[in-house]
Amino acid sequence: MAYAAAYLSVFMLIGHLIFGIKWYVKPILDSNADAVPRTVMHAVFHYMTVVMLVSAGALVIYAHDLMAVSPQVALFIGLIYLLCGIAQIVLVLAAAGPKGLVAMFQWTMFLPIGVLAILAARL
Repeated sequence: MAYAAAYLSVFMLIGHLIFGIKWYVKPILDSNADAVPRTVMHAVFHYMTVVMLVSAGALVIYAHDLMAVSPQVALFIGLIYLLCGIAQIVLVLAAAGPKGLVAMFQWTMFLPIGVLAILAARL
């Protein structure tokens, strides 16, 4: 389970960098929205990139036992991903209804990574 969580998180990070920039960052930056909200959303994208990069790295290290990584780290990362997935589902359903779950599909990666990382923690 640790390998699955680790490599799903790496896959999600790659998708985030490739498609997130194309589908979300560029349209926001090219929009007519005020500079502050555009900059905030740009920053949030990069904050999420850092979280995903560090968590994917930690899960890969944990899965391969490359150095001492506490199971609590995997548990913490799993909880973050699981809660992000749940939050996205709730927000999308509230704003766009069930059809929005297809357009805002990131939850389909957050939830499995979260569950797998929690299970991998073996607590």
